[in-house]
Amino acid sequence: MASLTLKAGGFSPRGLWRSYERALRRSPVATQAVTSAALWGLGDALAQRIEGPSPRSGPDLRRVALTAAFGGAVIGPLGHAWYLGLDQLVLRLGLAGTRRAMLLKVLVDNLVYSPAYVAAFFAFGSVVIDGISARQLGAKMRRELMPTLIAEALVWPPYMALVFGRVPVQHQLLAVNVATLFDVCFLSWARTHAQPEPEPDTCVSASAEHVAEHVASEAEHVTDLAAAAAHVAALRRQAEEQESRARERLAAAAEQEEGRGGVRRRGGRGRQQQQQQQQQAARSANDEVRRELAACLWDATPETSLGARALMAASVTGGGAAVGGWW
Repeated sequence: MASLTLKAGGFSPRGLWRSYERALRRSPVATQAVTSAALWGLGDALAQRIEGPSPRSGPDLRRVALTAAFGGAVIGPLGHAWYLGLDQLVLRLGLAGTRRAMLLKVLVDNLVYSPAYVAAFFAFGSVVIDGISARQLGAKMRRELMPTLIAEALVWPPYMALVFGRVPVQHQLLAVNVATLFDVCFLSWARTHAQPEPEPDTCVSASAEHVAEHVASEAEHVTDLAAAAAHVAALRRQAEEQESRARERLAAAAEQEEGRGGVRRRGGRGRQQQQQQQQQAARSANDEVRRELAACLWDATPETSLGARALMAASVTGGGAAVGGWW
């Protein structure tokens, strides 16, 4: 201890420390609870000062008292048991007085105790002090707890390494609470700086407005679709009318073409009939000639016909020529 004996009206820091040591030996849990309550309440008062002036004059004493009650009822007894338990753990592992013991304490404290007491203070402060609902608490925890834990993890491990390596176990909670004076200031600010989540009625109203806007947008879209459908129907009717007129024109042209083709076919049939008649007359004349020749050649009457005489003359002439030639 330093040799300074500053006195102000009979008060000395050394005497205060000796009184604290005696109270800690006689009633360690109660002493830790009282010191924790005093330091946590002071930390919340500092947080209110940092947050800015409130609508009312002076600090919110209810909030200070409730924060001090949390420190005295939860942090004091729990912290006392926690640091004694860590010391017993390293003793059982045979690591007392070693650097590994200090590192183990820092690791376990940062992974178990620090997240637990931060989450507990968030829940207590939000529900009891700020008076928010359970649903709003869940949203706040999801939104604010993890960033706060990350900030705590960046600050506390170096300080706790110093505490576990240099401070006796019975004074470790006091050392932590001295630093917690500033940590509570940060936690109180972190718990209250965010805007509260809107109430359910506000959410319902906002949702109703959003639904109404969506319905109006959909109605306008449906109107546009109906207009587009009417335009398409008009275009379809116009196309059907044009197609009908085109079919009528094609039918008329086909009828005219069929009439011209009928005339051509009738003229062709007349010419064919005339040709057939001429051919028939020719065949009849040929048949008559053949019949006359046959009658001339094969006439068996006593009178010699002109054809027979011609054949006989031809035979005689041909016979004489043949005889003469042979000779």
